Amino acid sequence: MTFLIKLYNDIIEEYRTEFPRGTPLVCACEKGRKEDVEDIIRGARAAGMDVKAMVSKLGTDSDGDSGWTPLMVAASKELSDIVKILLDNNADTATTDEGGENALYTAWDNQTTTTIVRLLLNKMELKDINHKDTSGRVPLDLYYDFNTSPIKQQLIDLIRQKGGKRASELAEVEKINGIRLLPKEKLEKLYNTLNEKYKKEFPNGTAL
Repeated sequence: MTFLIKLYNDIIEEYRTEFPRGTPLVCACEKGRKEDVEDIIRGARAAGMDVKAMVSKLGTDSDGDSGWTPLMVAASKELSDIVKILLDNNADTATTDEGGENALYTAWDNQTTTTIVRLLLNKMELKDINHKDTSGRVPLDLYYDFNTSPIKQQLIDLIRQKGGKRASELAEVEKINGIRLLPKEKLEKLYNTLNEKYKKEFPNGTAL
């Protein structure tokens, strides 16, 4: 136990020296240092720290940029082993950055493997799979619009299998649901308005 705590403190100090502008765990994920990621987590747990909070917290990369969680960084780098370690330690897939994007967004440019998207989707609720960022986009939009890899369609299919939709599709669903939720008198008024409209436009036809 004491050894793990000392190891944790030593690694954290090394990272603060090597990457003074970065968050140690985020930097370890960014650089693909699997053993360091494991040791940081083990040491933090031995020290009685909240590991879930640590692996879910927004931080900075080696350049002092990003404002991403360790999971977001690992997902963007296609580091499936590290993504699995973080998820096994309850990393929160719903956490978003300042732009409102979660880890499924940051995996949009995966080029060689579907493993990361599979791992993320298995831990995500539908509301997070279809979460809108501050620009009104959802994760699936990025895969359609920007991924140019040979596995693009596989990634899209995986997200759709879990109920993922594009922002435009969600808008249509919301519109339909909005109509269904209208009070009875408003529905009747809408029906009569449409009926009159079609009678004028097609006097010899049936509205429907």
